[in-house]
Amino acid sequence: MTKWKTVLAFTFIFLAILLSPTSAQAPGETASGEMPIPSDILISISSVPDGISDFPLIPGQDNTDGGDIEIIAIGVPGWSLTVSDESSTTGGKMTEYNTTTGGYISPNPDQLQAYMGVTATDSLLYFTNPCVTLDAGGEIAYGPPISAAIIPITFNQTVSWSDPVSETDRGYKIVVTFTIAST
Repeated sequence: MTKWKTVLAFTFIFLAILLSPTSAQAPGETASGEMPIPSDILISISSVPDGISDFPLIPGQDNTDGGDIEIIAIGVPGWSLTVSDESSTTGGKMTEYNTTTGGYISPNPDQLQAYMGVTATDSLLYFTNPCVTLDAGGEIAYGPPISAAIIPITFNQTVSWSDPVSETDRGYKIVVTFTIAST
């Protein structure tokens, strides 16, 4: 019987140590830190569309170009692919930049009137949402765990006849960011 009392006492001491706050955590405070991800979980974007350098911007029509994104999602219940505009300078619109230096024109660059849209094409492996404009960004595709899927992406830019024509050594630019997360 004393053997069980020793085991029980050891168990309570172990639990008290395990559940006690660390030196960085006072009683009643929440703790944070990094959570190790098991090696059997993988979620990534292995390829994205290359930069679109010859994207035709023809007034009076919806101009489109695209590419593919390869998604790898293993060991997660599902995934979500979102798209956003990388820069607060552009605010979802193609913005005038200097083709020589690569920087946006400052202080008041011209912008196209319409927001750029991004669409993921539907497939049997994943589900897609309608075109997402880059002013707010958002989810363009989501799906179940998969070893790999290639998702066609379409960029859409409407150009108006009243949009300013870029000057010599200038063009229009926007940087699109794709983010994948476990759901």
